[in-house]
Amino acid sequence: MQTFEHRIAIPAPPEQVWQALLDFRGWAAWSFVRPVASRVDLRVGGRFPLRIHLRRGVVVPARARLVAVEPGRALVWKGGARGLFTAVHGFELAPDGAGCTVRHHERFDGALSAAVLRLLGPGHAARYAEANEGLARRVVSSRP
Repeated sequence: MQTFEHRIAIPAPPEQVWQALLDFRGWAAWSFVRPVASRVDLRVGGRFPLRIHLRRGVVVPARARLVAVEPGRALVWKGGARGLFTAVHGFELAPDGAGCTVRHHERFDGALSAAVLRLLGPGHAARYAEANEGLARRVVSSRP
C-alpha cells in the first residue's frame, strides 16, 4: 500500500471550495486528474470517466466510482482494475477559521500497485501539492 497526501489552507469557506470541486470542466486548470464528463452523478456509487495526465505527456483513461459525497466536506472516488490494484482518491474539506483546510489524498493497493506507481513516476507525490495550490488559486480568483 502507498498513500499520498497534501494539505493546504484556503482562505475561503468550505462551501466555496466545494463549488470549485464541482466545476469538473475547470479541473483542467489545476488538476492532473480530470473528469471527462462536465456533469457527474453526485451520489455514492455514481460512476464517471476520467483522465490522468502524467508528467511525460501520457494520458491514461480510467473509470471511477464515487465512494463518498458529503457536500462541503468530502468528495472521494475509487478506481483501478478489479483484483489487481485499486486507487482511492479524494478531497476532504474542514472549516478552519474564516477559511478551510483541504486534504487531498490517494491510496494505492493491490498486486499491481507497484507497477502503477512506477508508471506515475518518481515525482508523483509533488502532484498533490501542485493540484492543491492550483485549486487554491482558482477558488481565491473566483471570490466575489
